[in-house]
Amino acid sequence: TNDNTPLFTWMSVTGGVNYQVQVDNLSTFASPEYDSTAANTTREPGTGLPDGLYYWRVRALNSASEPGAWSALRTVTVDTTGPAAPVHSIPAAGASVRTTPAFSWLASVTATGYEFQYDNDADFSSVTYTSAVQAVTTHTPPAMALGVWNWRVRAKDALGNWGPWSSGRVVNILPPIPVAPVLLSPASGLATNDNTPLFTWMSVT
Repeated sequence: TNDNTPLFTWMSVTGGVNYQVQVDNLSTFASPEYDSTAANTTREPGTGLPDGLYYWRVRALNSASEPGAWSALRTVTVDTTGPAAPVHSIPAAGASVRTTPAFSWLASVTATGYEFQYDNDADFSSVTYTSAVQAVTTHTPPAMALGVWNWRVRAKDALGNWGPWSSGRVVNILPPIPVAPVLLSPASGLATNDNTPLFTWMSVT
């Protein structure tokens, strides 16, 4: 769970007036992280449990405060930490490209999803584009405008914990080099008595 104050619940038993619940990172319960006795059958630690594996158990107490046997042990893992920030791959830092590139990064351990952003501000104060969450480590956004852009990525794990953003990396989108125009007139090899002929060609993107 990514909740560091998980809710512990159990069924009431005949003769149970109060219930004692213990939560510990040791199966011996030598020094419980949480130990509470009350009448209800639901308990939530008031202070957050650090990330890690925990054992928990419950026992009932009768009206004379005599305890019954402990329940079987159960375990719960608390994980509130997201994956490490992804490491950029391509384009290289400061690269100049002539079309919107496919951005890629290295996989982060435990990551199940990634989010990509780019902005013209290095501090990402007015994010221009944010991708949907995706499972792959590459993303090609819709056509980007010309200019200098900063891009970054973050990862999340199976429990929904987001890790930190990677540092920003700069990419410069340059205009494409036009292809050769197609000539229209005069036709190749044409002879003319006009010493100011009109030359025409097709426009190109």
